[in-house]
Amino acid sequence: MLGIWRHFVGTMSIIMNLAKWEKHHWGSAVIILIGLVAASFYWGQSSVVDAAPKNKTDFTVGQRIATNINLSVYDKAHATSAGVQCVQPAGAMGTIADGPKNGQGATWLNVTFDSYCSGWVAVDGVVSAI
Repeated sequence: MLGIWRHFVGTMSIIMNLAKWEKHHWGSAVIILIGLVAASFYWGQSSVVDAAPKNKTDFTVGQRIATNINLSVYDKAHATSAGVQCVQPAGAMGTIADGPKNGQGATWLNVTFDSYCSGWVAVDGVVSAI
C-alpha cells in the first residue's frame, strides 16, 4: 500500500506542474492526469510479485505464488487426463500444497488458492509472490 501512495504523491506533483504549464489547456491536462494516475496504481501493484524462480523445481511447499496468466486449474497433474476445475485469473494468489511434479512434459504444482478452486497448475503460469 505504501508503494501505491508514493506513486500517487509523485503523480500528483507532476500533475501540479503540468497544470501550471497547461493552465489554458485543461483538456490535455485531464487526459494526462488520468493516464498518470492509472499508471501509478499499476506500478504500485508490481511490488507484490517477485521474479519467477530460475528453475522450475525451485518452488517449495508452503511458498506463496501468483498466477501470471489466466490459468487452468486441474484435478490431476496431467492436462490431458485431468478435468479442469476452474480458471484462475491473472494475479490470483495461492500457497503451494504439493509439488513440483513432472507429468506429460510439464512441471506441476498443487496450489491452494485464496479464492475460487484449488488444484494442479503448470509451473509456467505462476511466479513467486512476496
